Amino acid sequence: MNVLIIGGGTAGTTAALELRKLDKDVNITILEQSSYTQYSYCALPYLLEGQIKNFNDLMYYNEDFFKQQNIKIKLNHDVTNIDLERKEVDGICYDKLIIATGSKAITLGEGYTFKSIDDVNKLKEIKEDDLTIVGGGFVGVEVAWALNKIGKKVTIIENKDHLMSNSFDSDMSELIEKYLEENGIDVLLNSRYTTKKNTVFACGVKANTKIAEIAGIKLENGIVVNEYMQTSNDNVYACGDCINSAKLALPAIKQAKVVAHNVLGKKEMYLGSQGNIISKIGELIFGSVGKCEGTFSKFKGKTKAHYMTDAKDIQVKLYAKDDIITGCQIVGYEEVLGRLNLIALAVEKRLKIKDLIDMHTCYNPSVSPVFEPLVVAAEILQKKND
Repeated sequence: MNVLIIGGGTAGTTAALELRKLDKDVNITILEQSSYTQYSYCALPYLLEGQIKNFNDLMYYNEDFFKQQNIKIKLNHDVTNIDLERKEVDGICYDKLIIATGSKAITLGEGYTFKSIDDVNKLKEIKEDDLTIVGGGFVGVEVAWALNKIGKKVTIIENKDHLMSNSFDSDMSELIEKYLEENGIDVLLNSRYTTKKNTVFACGVKANTKIAEIAGIKLENGIVVNEYMQTSNDNVYACGDCINSAKLALPAIKQAKVVAHNVLGKKEMYLGSQGNIISKIGELIFGSVGKCEGTFSKFKGKTKAHYMTDAKDIQVKLYAKDDIITGCQIVGYEEVLGRLNLIALAVEKRLKIKDLIDMHTCYNPSVSPVFEPLVVAAEILQKKND
């Protein structure tokens, strides 16, 4: 069987490696538009900031690795034609095709984007000191912080009434906004973009569907796929940012693995994403899991026993609907990830508030408080629902 993959980013590479893991004989070819094999896009803000010194450290696999895996990868290959009837892409025959063309940055005018290593290099070369970030989502906040740390005066323009509004309520977002402003970054809310020099657009991405459109594959805010990640053509699958779903790395990986199994004749379903997300700027860590709907409770606690001098603040906002945990937002300085992952599992397994209250946690004053913040938040939520 010949499997052809358009796109060598997170989704495309994951699909290729999963295919090879499942079948040592299948012929796999990746066509990648850029001159790079897969690297960590999520780490680009930290490369810009200087936390990561060398771009090569972000590379997951080099060309030699693909040779070892018996996977052909063609870099700098900009696909121009898909013939679905003849099952060919630019004259290359396939039995099954996987489209993983990713997404493109949305821009509102002339300016910089933040989507690739080339974008990072351009931003590093900017001589001007004052920069405007259009968009107050996660990428906008991370890029603003990075530019601030390399000596730029940065202003974030956001057209909503608070930052990262897809993931945080305004009261939780205020904690992040305050931290940004305390560190010299201006935040303008309820503001519209007007033409400015030295603008960085971080106002979202859209599915890169150009080649799918040429092929006549069904589109609707991205490539339309069924639960098996199959497109409107039975021999063509799609995964990652190019489909009509959340534009996040971990869902892309899960989708790619489902695609690999189904290309080989299995019947695995992709069950969707909770939109779980986390970030860190400076010392502040913040994230959100699930859907923040229903009733909620808030609790501000410590990450360790209150008498430990290095105990840090942590604020939890827990949501439930009909006694079922639906989501959580956390802002703090440590121990945020583990708590969010716990709630992600609770949401996935439809745990009740009482399940969280009855949870047995570990305790030592040097690493945890005796009253776990999530449990306290659940107790408050239970009381509100009684």
